[in-house]
Amino acid sequence: MKIATDFRSKLVDGLLTTAVLLLIWITLALLLLPIRNFGMPSLLVYCLVLIGLGFFCLEQALNGKLAETTRAWYGIVGGVFVWVAVLVSAQFGLSAIHPGNGDILWLIAALFSASLWRKIFPLGVKFWMQVILMSWGGQILLSIQRYLATITPLISYTIQAIGYASICAILGVLYYLFARTQTRIQRMWAALWIWFLITMIISIFHGDIF
Repeated sequence: MKIATDFRSKLVDGLLTTAVLLLIWITLALLLLPIRNFGMPSLLVYCLVLIGLGFFCLEQALNGKLAETTRAWYGIVGGVFVWVAVLVSAQFGLSAIHPGNGDILWLIAALFSASLWRKIFPLGVKFWMQVILMSWGGQILLSIQRYLATITPLISYTIQAIGYASICAILGVLYYLFARTQTRIQRMWAALWIWFLITMIISIFHGDIF
């Protein structure tokens, strides 16, 4: 019975969580297509709505009355909303996700989060921050690689190498999910990493969807 319960949890908290995150990610990208047709004011409104949803989720992630897994869910989804808002804001010059444009601010935020990670941040906030910081790190890595590829064409092969390395990393995370995880939270962390790696693969082999 316990084996069946654990396997069901690995499917629900692991693979299903990844699928839901991808569905949210793609839905937000598809919503952007008609919104973009109405110009910058509509993009700004969309960005503000996403930020509002992201911080609403953050508030719920801090709600001690909710179950641990529920707070983790709010943290993950809220982080996705805020990160998409950052990507949308880049379309009208308010973002700092490209090399040389706000990197120090992002680095300070990352170091600040690392300092408070264990002793201060509740679980939901950890998930919220992880989504944003890992996505920013991936975006910066790809931006640097694409910039260097315009100078040295050989760099384009390293971009593809990152894509194939991400595929291998997914296999490693899947092994960890099904063979090593013991708690629902561990499986949700694994799901988050799988989602991130898939978004990296999409960006590399298909192009940015935002």
